[in-house]
Amino acid sequence: MKCADCVFWRRYKGGLHPMNRADMPNSWWARAGLCMRHAPRPMTEPGPRSFWRATAESDGCGEGVDALREGAV
Repeated sequence: MKCADCVFWRRYKGGLHPMNRADMPNSWWARAGLCMRHAPRPMTEPGPRSFWRATAESDGCGEGVDALREGAV
């Protein structure tokens, strides 16, 4: 299943605009959204910060739920 078809995927108008990220081209970030399935969890210990998982509409993790099947659009 593609991220674009998943109930957990959220795409924002215009895509994402991260600061100082050169790992993917701007065209990828324009089609990217955030996976709510793998949301950061609160941590009590100091250390590295958690971040939302950014994925493109054509990516997929295999753990999604079909938005149309579940009635969420």
